[in-house]
Amino acid sequence: MVYTSTPFPDVKNHWAKEFIAALAERRILNGYPHRSFRPAHSVSRAEFAAIMTSIFTQPVQREYLPFVDVLSRHWAAKAIKKAYETGFLVGYPDHTFRPNDKIARSDALVALVNGLKLATDIPADLASALPRIYRDAINIPNYAINQVAIATRAGMVASYPNAKILKPKVAATRADIAAIVYQAMLNQGKATTKIASDYIVTPPEPGSIIANTVQVSHRREFRGAWIASVWNSDWPSKSGLSTNQQKAELVNILNRLKALNFNAVFLQVRAEGDALYPSNLEPWSTWLSGTQGKPPNPYYDPLEFAIAECHKRSMEIHAWFNPYRAQTSVSRGRAVKPHIAATNPEVVYRWGNQLWMDPGAKIVQDRSYAVIMDVLQRYNVDGIHLDDYFYPYPISRRSFPDSKTYAEYRGNGGNLSLEDWRRESVNQMVLRLSQGVKQIKPYVKFGISPFGIYRP
Repeated sequence: MVYTSTPFPDVKNHWAKEFIAALAERRILNGYPHRSFRPAHSVSRAEFAAIMTSIFTQPVQREYLPFVDVLSRHWAAKAIKKAYETGFLVGYPDHTFRPNDKIARSDALVALVNGLKLATDIPADLASALPRIYRDAINIPNYAINQVAIATRAGMVASYPNAKILKPKVAATRADIAAIVYQAMLNQGKATTKIASDYIVTPPEPGSIIANTVQVSHRREFRGAWIASVWNSDWPSKSGLSTNQQKAELVNILNRLKALNFNAVFLQVRAEGDALYPSNLEPWSTWLSGTQGKPPNPYYDPLEFAIAECHKRSMEIHAWFNPYRAQTSVSRGRAVKPHIAATNPEVVYRWGNQLWMDPGAKIVQDRSYAVIMDVLQRYNVDGIHLDDYFYPYPISRRSFPDSKTYAEYRGNGGNLSLEDWRRESVNQMVLRLSQGVKQIKPYVKFGISPFGIYRP
């Protein structure tokens, strides 16, 4: 039987269409309102636990001690308990489960191999050969090497758009999980129809020799390009373009970068306290529609679209934020809520022809942190990126107007000089962001672009 139909319009012609249809028919995976499936959306640990326990019945291996962050009323509490008891999933050293964390592709394979006890019958003979099967095998976590080797041997690995690129640390999408889980069902005899796909990794025959590839000293070259939204510098080329025009422009840019062998992009998603994506914390960017707060028409999520298009091309996408600039030109009029200049004007200052947030103000620090963590949690980005704009460039014979914030710091016992206090404000912000990224998604990169100089 070949699954050629699906109730979800957004998977028409999708690479995982037949896998999705097969699981939907079995009521293992469901859609969303308006008959959408959202194949590019990532899967949380709680969602993965629910999928595993709805398909596979395994004996209890260990006693369950409730995780501190999984209350009995949590929607997936029973599934998480069962997934732990049967060996599919484990918690963290602090006895948390982190149900809302997205599950990485390699971790999904580890869970399936462990939970289904595949190591009992399938050898990890491909462990040493993984670098010759997957170009990015060096990114497989040490704890996952044997399980990835077993999953590969079992024919359970699906990888789109290139079967030679595993993307082990990338969050698994709903499409990924549909294909991988279906392959696991085949292995366990819970499905009988083999679905033909170019994206299922075909393991080498046991005992066969895999041709060596060129060995290099470095892990992987990082070849990134910045795509700036501010002033419509790169994308969109001008404000007010239709949704289709915006999408076509971005696809053209990505195709060009791919042809030039770039493997990462830095997409500017927050240029001036705004958002290039739907947000409850900041208004839609002016650079999209021409009017701050106005969404694209017809409606779509530019960041979600960009992520899907980058990943189709095996390119990383890093969300690029400007942490403190509030407005590039005061001549553009007043900001609209929930822009920080509208909600907290007391911490936003005019500086030349721009508006600038006060980096030393707690309100500003908390806002920038919340905005970045929101994107990290909601989107399948590969990196979080800041540019080098912290305090603004100086203006002759003028001092940045943060004297009130500095006086408050001194009044609370602080003894740093003004310059050192400003530096420490930025240091603490960077530290907080780094810790937040690593706590929520340890596999996501965090970086700051260097200041460009024309000579050493």
